[in-house]
Amino acid sequence: MPIEKKYLKTLFLSIFALSFFQHAAALMPTKQTQLPAPFSYVENLYFQSPSKFIVVGDEVQAEKIMQPNLMRNYELVHIPQNQKKDTDEAVPTLEGTTLILMEHPNNFSFHFFHLLEHLVGAWGFYGHEHAQEVKHIIFAANGFDERQDWKGPNQINKHLLRALFPNAKVRTWQSFVRKYNQGLVRLEQAFISDRGIANFHPECAKVNKLLGAAIPHLQPKNLQSFADHIQAYAKTKLQTPSKRLRVTYLKRPPPRRLTPDIENKLIKKISSLSNVQLKVVDFAQIPFSQQIQTIGNTDVLISVHGNGLSHILFLPPKACVMEIFPPDNHHLDYRIFADARGIDYYGILYKDNKFLEKTQAYEIGSRGYPNGAIDILDVDLIVSTIEHRKL
Repeated sequence: MPIEKKYLKTLFLSIFALSFFQHAAALMPTKQTQLPAPFSYVENLYFQSPSKFIVVGDEVQAEKIMQPNLMRNYELVHIPQNQKKDTDEAVPTLEGTTLILMEHPNNFSFHFFHLLEHLVGAWGFYGHEHAQEVKHIIFAANGFDERQDWKGPNQINKHLLRALFPNAKVRTWQSFVRKYNQGLVRLEQAFISDRGIANFHPECAKVNKLLGAAIPHLQPKNLQSFADHIQAYAKTKLQTPSKRLRVTYLKRPPPRRLTPDIENKLIKKISSLSNVQLKVVDFAQIPFSQQIQTIGNTDVLISVHGNGLSHILFLPPKACVMEIFPPDNHHLDYRIFADARGIDYYGILYKDNKFLEKTQAYEIGSRGYPNGAIDILDVDLIVSTIEHRKL
């Protein structure tokens, strides 16, 4: 950093500190609960408009709350306990728990899969016991993104958040800053998910996924309650168990899809199985509630790699998923979701005649751009696995 910029930054922080200290004695120390990266839970987190989050006290590990020194339109300031000044000023409080979703370098949080990455951690480590206490959700993103369209296609993100956290008011970063644009505010409790931390954490970087370090610590029973809340919200009518496997095949538009001849062959062979009830559906064409009701009555979910496989998180506990990868491509997105749920997962690479072993899949990690068509597939491998699967 040039000397002039260093000087200006130091001067700015000094001015900020002087303005901040007049409030400091009214502040309660920040209490921090250690969680797997990139998640953190704190009590008494402070915000000073337009861009300063503040933690107070000597026991706080600020770098585990928010990744420092990133190009974002907000930052975390750590004030040691002995630097507080006396004042009688009261600090207004944002009551309940605030869920803060942070991104870096770009804003991925409006995308259904990437939003679910944040929410799996938020639910698995906090929401399964405290969903009613979440009163605010902030799409902090990188602080620069001015988009307001967080609700997603068919308002799928809106439905997802409403199902999990029915008492929460959702705000983008810009609307949050406009709402709390004067002085300090205390966030009574905050659960923070920071993709900036994940980007620099070795376990997350290894698999190129936000949940890389958290997976060993997530409990499938907690994520079963995640699925239960979604199904309850959608008012899913669970079918009476039968001896027939309920297989759902997700159609995709080009270019990332099975070629028509391969797709028709797969559908025809699955349909011919006596122990199977097949449903072919395009989730892009139906509303959220219908998607969830379909998934709630699915025993085997099959799809080419794509966003529809995020619904792994809402499957029944004894279901399984089969993911078909395009040429020169492999990603761990949906295997990670399946592992978090404790659901059987079968992944097949282009031109392979066997399913990928879990250890091998994690060794391969993420590679390739997934938008090729699949013109070669061992259909019999998939059909045989379905035929021999037990309910």
